Amino acid sequence: MAMEIEAIEEYLEDFEVIDSSTASSAISVGETELKPDITIYANGNFRRDKSKIDFTELEMSIEVKRSKSHDPFSDSDNTPFEKDTEDGKLIRGQITAYATAQLGKQFRLFAFSVVIVGEMARILRWDRSGATVTRAFDYVQNPALLVQFFQRFASQTREGRGWDPSVTRIDETCLPEAIPSPDIISAARNALNLRSDSSMFCIQVPASDDSSTANGSKFCHYIGGRPPCPYSLIGRSTRAWRVFNVVTKRIVFLKDTWRIDADDIDPEGVTYRKLHAHNVPNIATVEASGDVGYRTVTQSLTHEPWSKVRKTITGHIHYRLVLQEVGNRLDEFRCTRELVTAVRDSIRALAAALRSANILHRDISFGNIIIFLDEQGYFKKGLLIDWDLCKDITKLGARRLDRTGTWQFMSAALLRDVNKQHTIADDLESSLHVLTWTTLRYVPHKMNAVALDSHLRIVFDEYTPSTTSGGRYKGDSLGAGTYIPAGLELKQDSPLLKLLRALSVPYTYVYAVQRMFADDFEIERQAALKSDADIHDKHVALAMSPEWFEKTMAAALDDRNTPWPEDDGSATLSRKRARSPSPARSKEENMSKRHR
Repeated sequence: MAMEIEAIEEYLEDFEVIDSSTASSAISVGETELKPDITIYANGNFRRDKSKIDFTELEMSIEVKRSKSHDPFSDSDNTPFEKDTEDGKLIRGQITAYATAQLGKQFRLFAFSVVIVGEMARILRWDRSGATVTRAFDYVQNPALLVQFFQRFASQTREGRGWDPSVTRIDETCLPEAIPSPDIISAARNALNLRSDSSMFCIQVPASDDSSTANGSKFCHYIGGRPPCPYSLIGRSTRAWRVFNVVTKRIVFLKDTWRIDADDIDPEGVTYRKLHAHNVPNIATVEASGDVGYRTVTQSLTHEPWSKVRKTITGHIHYRLVLQEVGNRLDEFRCTRELVTAVRDSIRALAAALRSANILHRDISFGNIIIFLDEQGYFKKGLLIDWDLCKDITKLGARRLDRTGTWQFMSAALLRDVNKQHTIADDLESSLHVLTWTTLRYVPHKMNAVALDSHLRIVFDEYTPSTTSGGRYKGDSLGAGTYIPAGLELKQDSPLLKLLRALSVPYTYVYAVQRMFADDFEIERQAALKSDADIHDKHVALAMSPEWFEKTMAAALDDRNTPWPEDDGSATLSRKRARSPSPARSKEENMSKRHR
């Protein structure tokens, strides 16, 4: 490695070039720790431990392999661009993981990396739409290409190297212009419960999607710690966390994401304004929102004459949204009654949005329902958030080539049929899946851990890569009445299981189809279900009725025969109490994991 580093250093005078092949990074994907062979940092960076790889400060990674068999790509016209060999897939996975961690750990718009295989090299540029890769070139016989790349990289500003100019690291000796006093930094640190050594940033957000603030400023400014890393390279790659409003001195919730670049898709802030205009209940209040100012470019290059991959990919626009309400994740319910009420409130929101504003949410999931507390810390209501994948049903036609939603919570019908049109019935079924999955994962119960894991994987995670489909077992279990495991018993008696079984009854009819290997009893049972068309149609209609869902859940919440316990809170809270974490870390982790 020494020879490569010595050659590179000559052209990167203001950077540190480090042999990191044996260093630790404390970041892993699966069981594999991320360790690029060579890492490059700008002089004056903020690395605390220089013996470790620091993805929060990394400028570029270089992976070095001696054998040409490790080249992850092929330039030959008669072979796929991405090599299907084991070595090729391994190295491609490595460099993708490095880029994912770099973009996720930093406030960054794009990044560069280099792959050296034997005497050949490739330069890569990564953004949220994918990667652009050069043809392999012999850097030993023709070093000019690599030399010019490093020279041009070294001459760039931070923004030119991919850093986000709308975020400034806070150095209390030289405050950003938007922060008039060091007292604001201290107030933010205390309000957010950040440790004294935590990195802090000033983040700029457009005042709204189409207007300025009252005092004429086009931006709002927030102070926050480092956001959670989404570990997704392409797509929305959402990061959301608690931040401190510099002007109002209030804690709010900031969502940093990459919205789809399409004229017929409204930015989420615009959707929220439509929902509020139609008095849709149980939704958050937008404080600021808008495009930050950067569009991905990879999607525009796939049809260039030199491109080997002729494929239409989705472009993305950097976008931020600030919500005034700061809630708890759904798995932080303090009793099962609170959990059910939060999901019920989200159903009210999605039903009103469709009825009043013709807007279908299309991504009902565990991460998109939050528990909102009042100022005294008591439960107030559930909120349905993340409306960036919603659709105005008056606009006909599909917008995207893939399905919309979060896999574990999508309806069995959508998972089975990629061409199925998304309807309110799918969102209602997703609500059932959210409540059931959360119950199985977080409500204290007596089910065997092995049986629980098997049920979750088979029903909620089933996936067939060859057809990018799933949902076979989810639909079959609903149709067979085995969706709620027979052995499920709560540690405290509650109307919850009775409610789940009541909500799943209509799906016994919705998915009442004869299975290929069903036994005689099952065939007879399914035939009986379909024999009375009126009963069958009635139950299918119930599965499409938000009013029925609300009524059924209200009846359970008002059940006087089986009182709801007051202390059957989430296992997540129990584990936190057992670990007794510091308040600062506990609160920060709570909020950082809300969005997925």
